[in-house]
Parts: sequence; structure tokens; C-alpha cells
Amino acid sequence: MIARGDSFMPIAAGRGVGGGSLVNSALSFRTPDSVLHSWTPLLQDDRYSPRAMGPIFDEVGEIIQIGITRTEIAGENNLLICRGIDKLGLRGGLAPRNTPRCA
Repeated sequence: MIARGDSFMPIAAGRGVGGGSLVNSALSFRTPDSVLHSWTPLLQDDRYSPRAMGPIFDEVGEIIQIGITRTEIAGENNLLICRGIDKLGLRGGLAPRNTPRCA
């Protein structure tokens, strides 16, 4: 694409089908159990409990091939964050993403 005005400027653009994961680096976090526990009474519906949602999250994760980002493609910024997490003694690591063939 080219933006027009006083000068030409090339603009990178693309198309895709996705949603939040498409524009957010394919990040694929599960809804935390604490959130699901709060939804269940609020919605008065056990279908949103962690027990009910767990198998659904598992199935979707399998279909879209969610996996932890491989170290070799993580990038130095991500590895720096992981080193900081380790040094602080916190829990964490590379993010789950649905990018099975990412190179």
C-alpha cells in the first residue's frame, strides 16, 4: 500500500481471519479459574465454572494447536523477561500461542 499526501510512504498491511489472537501475537491464555468462579454465581450458570470450561479449553487448544513459544523463536525481548522472572523467583515463562508452524 502507499499513503498519498505531500510524499509517498509505503505502508505494510495484511489480511487475516482471527480476532484478538490474530492481532495480539496469537497469544492464547485461558480464562483464570478465579474469573470463572466469579462468573458462575453472577450468571447463575454452572456452564461457566472451571470444571465445565476446562474440557472446552482443552478441545479448542488442541484444534488451534496452542503451545508454549519455542525458545529459538522467542526473541531476545521475551528471553530477557524470562530471565527477570527467574531472577525474581516468580512463576512465569514464555507465553502460550497458537502458532504451530511459526519459524
